[in-house]
Amino acid sequence: MKLIENPRDVWRHFSTWALLGATLLQGGWLLMPEVLRADLPAHTGQWIEWAVLFITTWGAGGKFVEQPGVKS
Repeated sequence: MKLIENPRDVWRHFSTWALLGATLLQGGWLLMPEVLRADLPAHTGQWIEWAVLFITTWGAGGKFVEQPGVKS
């Protein structure tokens, strides 16, 4: 395993933003009290799961895309 040359560039990577978004979405759902979850539509939890799957897949794909301002 080799680390990137400039760790400050990590915030410019699409995959970083995708993983951060998925973490915030899933973490927010898990930290939400059951009382608040009960007021949401029945399939919200499934929607969250599919959204996290989509976001992380998009982030993995971002590893293969040339990104402006990011040195390889």
